[in-house]
Amino acid sequence: MKVNKTLWRAIIVFTEILIFFCVYGQNKLLEMPEWKQGYLEIHHVSTGKGSSTFIILPDGTTMLIDAGDVGNTSNEGGSVEKEPSAAQTIAKYINKMTPKLLEPNIDYALLTNFNPDHIGNTGLGLNSNKSGNDYPSGIAELVEKIAVKKIVDRGWPNYELYANDRDNRRLGNYIRFAKKYVNNGGTIDQFDIGSNEQFILLNNPAEYPTFEVQNLAANGRIWTGINQQVHEHFPPLKTLSKENLPTENQYSAAIRISYGRFDYFYGGDLGHDHVPPGSWKNIEAAVGLVVGPVEVCVANNHGFHDAMGLDFLQSVRPQNVIIQPWNAGQPNSTTFIRLLEPSQAYPGPRGIFSTKIYEETKSIIRESRINQMKSTAGHVIIRVDPNGEIYHIHVLDQNYNLQSSFGPYNCS
Repeated sequence: MKVNKTLWRAIIVFTEILIFFCVYGQNKLLEMPEWKQGYLEIHHVSTGKGSSTFIILPDGTTMLIDAGDVGNTSNEGGSVEKEPSAAQTIAKYINKMTPKLLEPNIDYALLTNFNPDHIGNTGLGLNSNKSGNDYPSGIAELVEKIAVKKIVDRGWPNYELYANDRDNRRLGNYIRFAKKYVNNGGTIDQFDIGSNEQFILLNNPAEYPTFEVQNLAANGRIWTGINQQVHEHFPPLKTLSKENLPTENQYSAAIRISYGRFDYFYGGDLGHDHVPPGSWKNIEAAVGLVVGPVEVCVANNHGFHDAMGLDFLQSVRPQNVIIQPWNAGQPNSTTFIRLLEPSQAYPGPRGIFSTKIYEETKSIIRESRINQMKSTAGHVIIRVDPNGEIYHIHVLDQNYNLQSSFGPYNCS
């Protein structure tokens, strides 16, 4: 009996050690590596309220693309105070994920368009912190929580192209915010179409000669691919009826980030408007021609029904697509199938990552297709190795725990 008890205790101890080793070893294997000099990290922040992407460039320069906030997204329709604002989530994320050797701030903030899901719904009043007639939300709230050194938008300083939003209170509030931000010492520049010098490395640019941010399009103007030459994609606005004017989506700013052989595209709310290539309304296809093949593409207009058209995908041919939804129509089922199926647009494997998928979306898109996605929730991080030969994709949950890792992916 004594021998049996001793043996039994030994088995228990051995089992506990084995379990501890397996769990510890798995956690170490899946541990998110800390950013170091020479790496490019692109963090797609999961707010559920719009687009927001925080980027650490190879020399530690930081960049934010959009700070959208459409307000309360609760299916129960509760008050907005029950949910953290997008700015709260973004500021918390930046403070958490910025490496210790860097200051948690933003050197550049690019706002691709003036829709709430990209700049915040400044007319909504997400909290009680009001200043004059302003209702901080999105970027206007974020600058109160974290230092933003420079903002780049498509309209500064005159905001002449308002699309169909000329009398919109939301845009008026943003313009008041912009002027106040500058009066308080901030800097705003207009997006310089065709330039590759607006978003430069600030700390050690000579060390990373293959890094570049190329401004591709905005306000209906598209880079030709030659020097800084651009062409007017839209017809003269005075020739169009009021009902036929471009939408704010079509005015979106678009960029390509390159590092060695790695390329990444972000195009805001660009779309094809359900018209064939050649029509001025299909600005997405025209921009795709100048983008060329990329490793990673953020889904235009959150993968909505009028975006990520066949012509655009045939030009851009991403290995992986990131979707940042804020409602149940994102991604649209037809768009999703086009992204997923190799026979639809271009051959070869591809991965789809989403920062969130709504339950209503799952009821529209078949579960078998949803299950083919690499990720359906969480912060999605692209981590490009020095020199841009390979990259990995990591997914964190809302508590910043690493859920899954993918790669290495070879850059072509």
